[in-house]
Amino acid sequence: MKNQMITRMSIVFFGILFCAPYFANCSGVEATSVKIVSSTHGPATVRGEDGGWYYYNARIASDAGTTVVFKQDTCLLTAKDGKKYPKCWINIAGASAGLSMQQQAGISMKTFGVELGDSPPAQWNTSAVDTPEGSIAFVIPKGGYVVLDFLWQVPQGFAPSHIKIGSLVNLAIDK
Repeated sequence: MKNQMITRMSIVFFGILFCAPYFANCSGVEATSVKIVSSTHGPATVRGEDGGWYYYNARIASDAGTTVVFKQDTCLLTAKDGKKYPKCWINIAGASAGLSMQQQAGISMKTFGVELGDSPPAQWNTSAVDTPEGSIAFVIPKGGYVVLDFLWQVPQGFAPSHIKIGSLVNLAIDK
């Protein structure tokens, strides 16, 4: 019994030690190691879904190997009237070799047909964090990048005022 307990504690300790670096919060990323290289944002149309939608697309580059983590409250879209939209769907639109993705439950997955402006619809295979314990992590290799789409469901006629995505994006929108 004592040996089983020691073995289980060793496994838990090893798991915490091994996994902890992969689940560091995005706000802990050094500003010099990760940067937004390019970004776009605006209204989107999602086929088969009601309401309005808003997206933010970013190419995130890393000078050093970096883990970027998104939790339930990490991606926040704010309207001009002050209402906040925390549920964000994340799509990988592109990446360099060596990118890895990790998910910790509770996660939802959904495929959307997304139209941006005059472009034809594209299929986005997205994930969203559903619980405070959940997270989506991207391990970007040294010199690598990931292109992510963030998608929020909003009411028709939505007027954005601010996008905050961890410590990566803090964008006031003037429209």
